[in-house]
Amino acid sequence: MSQGKDEDARRLALTAAAEADLAFAHSRETLANAELNQRRAEIAELRRRLQSGGDQ
Repeated sequence: MSQGKDEDARRLALTAAAEADLAFAHSRETLANAELNQRRAEIAELRRRLQSGGDQ
């Protein structure tokens, strides 16, 4: 009976670790997307300035 509980505990621990890894990957993806959007906004602003003659 103890063996079954050990296996359950091991399975739950592995599941928790996998879910933590997935959550970390999702958070890194969110940060990367935010940075990408910021860079795109900067590029759009630079293009706008170039098209308007760069006066601003």
